[in-house]
Amino acid sequence: MDQAKSYFASPEMKSAIAEAGVAGPPEVIWMKPLRQDATLDRELPGMIVTHTVDLNAWLEKYDGAADLQRANGIIGQAANQSLDDPSMIVVYHQAESFDTLRAFMAMDELRWRMEEGGVTSEPEVTYYNGGRGMQY
Repeated sequence: MDQAKSYFASPEMKSAIAEAGVAGPPEVIWMKPLRQDATLDRELPGMIVTHTVDLNAWLEKYDGAADLQRANGIIGQAANQSLDDPSMIVVYHQAESFDTLRAFMAMDELRWRMEEGGVTSEPEVTYYNGGRGMQY
């Protein structure tokens, strides 16, 4: 991990990022996988949800929400914990459409389950196409 962080902060990496046309500094979250059941063989609409949680309460509720996910079109998921801030969780969900992902995030039942499940901050959500090799 120290080597990876050193390399990412190195002049070589900064130069490569600048040469690639990146306009600002990238945001990097070093993570530990907690759960994964994602579709990796094709690109799908995906969303990354980042929020802080009480991990013990959240993980149990997250595992118990698999039925809610499937019933509402979520076909792949992964959950990760930040190594720098153990209360930060990064969740990845896949569906056949962005409309399905947006509808899932707008569900009152999801909000209620998140509150009951130990989520302690508003979720930050980013939508994108992904899937092959967990491109997040």
